[in-house]
Amino acid sequence: MNLLKEGTNVIPERLEVRGEVFMGKKEFFALNEARELSGEPLFANPRNAASGSIRQLDPKITANRKLNIFCYATVK
Repeated sequence: MNLLKEGTNVIPERLEVRGEVFMGKKEFFALNEARELSGEPLFANPRNAASGSIRQLDPKITANRKLNIFCYATVK
């Protein structure tokens, strides 16, 4: 995603980026394995795990989850 046109160094004051947060299958299986060992309920699928991770009230929990982001658009 090229946010700056060639030859300019203008960075917008406000930048909105749209995208999706996701968790890979390998990370999902590892997270569910750790949850199972600690007696926590398992996530049904990677999508639920990713969305549950970003809704955490404790940012340290979210930071420990292996999340990725796919950005697909910018909005002016």
